[in-house]
Amino acid sequence: MKRNLTQPLAPGKKRGQELVEFALVLPVLMLIIMGTMEYGRAYYTSSLLQNAAREGGRYGILHPTVVTSSDGADPNNITARAKGFITGLNSSKLTIDVSYPDGDTNRGSRVRVTVSYLYESIVPFLHAYTMRGNSTMHIE
Repeated sequence: MKRNLTQPLAPGKKRGQELVEFALVLPVLMLIIMGTMEYGRAYYTSSLLQNAAREGGRYGILHPTVVTSSDGADPNNITARAKGFITGLNSSKLTIDVSYPDGDTNRGSRVRVTVSYLYESIVPFLHAYTMRGNSTMHIE
């Protein structure tokens, strides 16, 4: 018996139409979801790096002279302060650079803190790249 093509199919007999539509929409949907997740991770990492550089610089301008080995503005203490504000990142891919562009630690001179991180994407076709957070402040 031949079925008339103008008659609707019985309920539950759509012959795979939903499956084909899902197969066509799934790649686009996954691309949107992965892109949103990747953007969120990158924004979070960038925010962490910038905040760490700012806090390291702030510590450096408030403690411009080395009082003791544990309480001063030597690069190791600024580095430790900046690292304290970075959570959830792989510390082996993190680099913190402290410099004094004016060459000294006198009042009015500058301290520059640069925090770099090798960011690796969770999306397979994107390459790893270096993200940076910078902060330059005048010593008080």
